Amino acid sequence: MKEKTAGKAVYRATYYDYLLAAVVVVIFAAPLLSFVKAPSSPAKAIVYRNNAVVSELNLSENSVTSVGNMKIEVKDKKIRVLETDCPNQICKHAGWISQPGQSLVCLPNKVVVEIPVDHQNGKYDVISY
Repeated sequence: MKEKTAGKAVYRATYYDYLLAAVVVVIFAAPLLSFVKAPSSPAKAIVYRNNAVVSELNLSENSVTSVGNMKIEVKDKKIRVLETDCPNQICKHAGWISQPGQSLVCLPNKVVVEIPVDHQNGKYDVISY
């Protein structure tokens, strides 16, 4: 029912107005939910030395592995360089990595530790148009 206040009609929202507003919010918010994905924990890390695969480390098992003059630690589904004899120890100071696509590189020892990206399950690290 419309009420008159000082010569002007005042409109009161009805149940259908709120229902229409809720439908509009859901329609515009639904595409945003497609971008929200639960982070998956990677299963392994690959260690390369001189461009050859030295080992594949399971990230779900805590361990310490020696590769040349380096020690690589796996703990709580993360990996890091624990010890190294290279001059600046940049790889050691890089810290922990845990996401697909991240890597640790030690140039003096020619070692690369990489967590591979799973391209087969639709997980891309870069999309370019």
